[in-house]
Amino acid sequence: MPTNERDIIIEHVLDLDNKENLEVALDIISRTQDIRSRIIKTFLGELKVFICEELDKLDMSQWKWETELCADPYGKNSHSFGVSSKFGVGILLKGSATLKSLYIGVFSSRTNELSNESMNHLKSRLDEECGSGRSWEDETEIWIWYQSLKLPNRDYTDWTNKDTLIEMHTYPKRVAKAIGNHLLEIIEVAKPEIEKWVKQNPSAQ
Repeated sequence: MPTNERDIIIEHVLDLDNKENLEVALDIISRTQDIRSRIIKTFLGELKVFICEELDKLDMSQWKWETELCADPYGKNSHSFGVSSKFGVGILLKGSATLKSLYIGVFSSRTNELSNESMNHLKSRLDEECGSGRSWEDETEIWIWYQSLKLPNRDYTDWTNKDTLIEMHTYPKRVAKAIGNHLLEIIEVAKPEIEKWVKQNPSAQ
């Protein structure tokens, strides 16, 4: 006899006296990614609205939106959602194709990277004001500072997680505000430091 919730559900689905249960379950399984994708797209729409309203208070004329994550959350490549500048620096929420390594932070492109002194100063400021972060780099970009997307009451790193998806679907505005405020906090710290570097390095523009 099944003793836990998982086994009870499986037995219910496989009950031969209620064959329609198996049909419904298999239909849901086949559409799982579509369901997740719709939840994420709807949520990211709320997040963008929240952030745009707040960014109206800042001068973002040198910055543009990055919305690849919103366009196709489960695409083959990594995706991003946030703002980037025309001088090769971004402040982004970024994830892998499966969204199992979602993180938030500040990056600089290899073709137009900030000086080591500027990057170290910016990382120190972010550590102090936004919490401890890590650095990482590859052949195309340098992540000056980044964190896994964890807030006090929820780990949003894995957007395939059942509880996270339920919360995003049930309370999209609340979750958008929580994540949005953290992204805005990072933007408010990083933006003046990046723009100061750009003014000191006209060739970067």
